[in-house]
Amino acid sequence: MPEMERLGHIDLERPTILNIWGVGWPVMISIISSTILTLVDVFWIGKLGASQVAGASLSSALFAVITSFGQVISAGTLAIIARYTGAGEKERINMVLDHSLILALLVSLPILGAGLSWGPSLLTALGAEEKVVWIGLPYLRLLLVAVPFLYFALVTSTALYGLGDTKTPMKINLYTGLVNLGLDPLLIFGWIGFPRWGVAGAGAATLVSLALNAILNLRFAIKAGILTTQLPHLRFSLLKKILGVGFPASIAAVTRPLTGMVMFRIVALFGTAGIAAFGIGVRVIGIPFIYLMGLGTAAQALVGQNLGADKSDRAEDVVKKVISIGLLLQVALTALYSLWAPQIIAAFNSHPEVVRMGSSYLRIISLSLLAVPLSTGWGGAQRGAGETTPPMIAALVSNWAVKIPLAFLVAKGLNFGVKGVWLAIGFSVLVEAGVLGAFYRGGKWKRKKL
Repeated sequence: MPEMERLGHIDLERPTILNIWGVGWPVMISIISSTILTLVDVFWIGKLGASQVAGASLSSALFAVITSFGQVISAGTLAIIARYTGAGEKERINMVLDHSLILALLVSLPILGAGLSWGPSLLTALGAEEKVVWIGLPYLRLLLVAVPFLYFALVTSTALYGLGDTKTPMKINLYTGLVNLGLDPLLIFGWIGFPRWGVAGAGAATLVSLALNAILNLRFAIKAGILTTQLPHLRFSLLKKILGVGFPASIAAVTRPLTGMVMFRIVALFGTAGIAAFGIGVRVIGIPFIYLMGLGTAAQALVGQNLGADKSDRAEDVVKKVISIGLLLQVALTALYSLWAPQIIAAFNSHPEVVRMGSSYLRIISLSLLAVPLSTGWGGAQRGAGETTPPMIAALVSNWAVKIPLAFLVAKGLNFGVKGVWLAIGFSVLVEAGVLGAFYRGGKWKRKKL
């Protein structure tokens, strides 16, 4: 595989800060691209009305759950490839990616079929009014058709992350993001002769961009020599290993958006304005995750490779520096959200109730996000090591045992209203960080064998 040597592998002897930055910044750019697209969707759909925003927000929440199921494959792919790369076992990387893509197909098709069949029922279960359901359904169906493309792109880009090449996925994401950006207003409003599809136009733009993303990722992987065009000889032990790491990671990943849907159901008790405020707030609060996810990806790749190279001390150094960088950035953004919350929400929808509810959401949640850099470092280390059960436990405890019951208690039982939901979400973030920290200090992640 001569081309494989030209990928951006990590030099583990370089200063840790340089490696974190080298791996992390392209991921941050990719996430910026994705976040901008999400915000642009809300911006354009917001021009159609609050019901359209609510329908798209509920559909997006459901799609986020479906997207997170990809972790059952991608988490194992990253951890195993990073470990093999650190150990210098490059010939095994090809085999891992081949098997991961087979799993991506096997997982995505049943999800697509089930989603198309149960879409209306799922949106109704989230508490949407009948009008909101029928507005959001075409958008949801187009997103569902994109699921196989999404999983192929996710698995291939994750394999490159494990190798240390985050620049190639960044370039692909930027290119396909521009396609989505251009198609959005054309298909939503029917500009310059395009069909006027309303909310469904945003879904069609996403489908086209994700299909193109998958094609470009697969094409690069073949050209780079890390993916063959021949069917591999299936090794069930390898499939089991990928799923063994990925299954707990997928449970953790699906927990947040799944409980997010439950939170939408609770917020729906306070009317369409509450749903719209929550939908806008969730997208805006995604901005700090631009750098937090970049730092988290760097932690996973660097910890995995350092453990593969028997450098556990350097793996711990990665975690400390990831946390420090994340805290510095998060303090600044929390201050911004606290000061400018009403103006930020009003930029997307100026309805007074939406602004009021959305502003309280931003101010409360941004304070709790000061704990997320801790979760990023501690959780990233364990995921990069392939020790994915502790992050799963942290996610289950904080979301299901804390967030959901506390939201009902504070919002309805104590009559805090929608602000009680925001307080419950914020407290659950603190609990998750505490559980992850306890497992990290136990040190089992450093002894994990793959």
